[in-house]
Amino acid sequence: YISGTTQTKHPTPSYGINYSTEKTNKTIPSTDEYSYNADMSGAVSGNGQALTLVPGQDVYFRTKASGDLLASNIQHLDVPSRPAAPAFTYDPVNQRTSTMVSSAFEYSNSSDMSGAVAGNGTYVSISIGTTKYFRKKATASAFKSSIQSLTGTSTPPTGSPEFVILNDIIEWPNTSDTNGFYFFYHNSA
Repeated sequence: YISGTTQTKHPTPSYGINYSTEKTNKTIPSTDEYSYNADMSGAVSGNGQALTLVPGQDVYFRTKASGDLLASNIQHLDVPSRPAAPAFTYDPVNQRTSTMVSSAFEYSNSSDMSGAVAGNGTYVSISIGTTKYFRKKATASAFKSSIQSLTGTSTPPTGSPEFVILNDIIEWPNTSDTNGFYFFYHNSA
């Protein structure tokens, strides 16, 4: 360049993340380029489309040099990892999730989450032998989570049935009862 003059750079681009679509928040014009390397090696020109993002893989952007303007500074887009799968558990007695499923989650009968239904703060029924798939929905600051599968089983709860007798004595065996049924009375006084 000519001595005594300064060349200026294009403004640094400012791409963000659309977490629900897992793409950049705006399209990338052909005047910009992106790379998965901080030094911009292997850079690819934009094509007027939003860039599909891979959770956990950062992307670097810059506006290419043109006319008498230098290439912009590089924007580093920090792309967070996908959140872990939810950890719902199965209640075999009631054949449903053991906790209620809030609207922050969705569930489906398909492993690809097609036809997903948003939770509504109630339990989700799961018949024995069937599988439901759960994930946390995307938010303004996080991708949708990994998917959890939960299969309905007929496994009974561990332990044996219990009862509590307060302020009374039980005599076992009950020799006065000949039909096999035992009746216990509670003294409420």
